[in-house]
Amino acid sequence: MPVNKGLDTAIEVSQAFTTLLLSVLVSRVERGFRFLEWPWLRELGNMAYSTYLFHPILLCMVFRVWLGADPRLERAADMLPVGVALAATLGLSWLSWRGLERKLLGVGHRWKYSA
Repeated sequence: MPVNKGLDTAIEVSQAFTTLLLSVLVSRVERGFRFLEWPWLRELGNMAYSTYLFHPILLCMVFRVWLGADPRLERAADMLPVGVALAATLGLSWLSWRGLERKLLGVGHRWKYSA
């Protein structure tokens, strides 16, 4: 039977993250999870939605401009455009959060909702 190493790796990673999340949920030890309160980590969490939206666009743009091809990881040199796309994504996501999303959430929180 052929083995799909990519699928096996994905399953292992998902199991590791599931274990981490469950340990956070059931743990009574707060001290071990104080890192979740780090300001820069919370800021990354605030930027998550725009990062989700922007990353495939910027990744494709950088690879097309840099290599004239779709994104791929075939050799170590392909990590350079990935790094550039990551930096561009984080920068654009930060600008989006600071300049637009945070303000729109503030407007939304001022409205009263009734059921």
